[in-house]
Amino acid sequence: GRVSPTMFHIAQGIDGPLGVAASTIGPLAELPLRLARQAAGIDVAMEVELPDAACELVSLSVDSNPGRNTTGVTEALYRSFYRQAKRSGAKSAVVGVDPWVFDILTEQYGVPFTVLGPPLSLLGRELLAIGGDLRVLEEGVRRDAPAFFAYLDQPAERTPGVAPSVV
Repeated sequence: GRVSPTMFHIAQGIDGPLGVAASTIGPLAELPLRLARQAAGIDVAMEVELPDAACELVSLSVDSNPGRNTTGVTEALYRSFYRQAKRSGAKSAVVGVDPWVFDILTEQYGVPFTVLGPPLSLLGRELLAIGGDLRVLEEGVRRDAPAFFAYLDQPAERTPGVAPSVV
């Protein structure tokens, strides 16, 4: 089997975990999103090719307690994922998201993600495979959302409550 480091990113609150994400790194052809698309019969040859190694945000879950603002938790998990991609030397980043999340990431946060192919229908929800060359993504955010880029680029010590753990 493939040996690829999976990392869990945990946003820890005073009362316990507020959110968790999982990511993995490897050749794009072997990442979960690509394998799921192949299993669904989607023609992966039509996809935009990205440079390897790729870092995939496999899952992200945030406590949806009513009345709690989850934006900061989600941003902290994305930042942890971005840092892992940088540390690992990944050349590209990919993620499977709901179409509305793609709109938010591109329009509000300035991340120039590209849709990598037709949507995947998974467990009753539509999932878009999106991704990009890490350098292109960084340049887009730096240009179009400088405050968010400054947040992503903050040293890890200034991120209380987000502790990555490697499994």
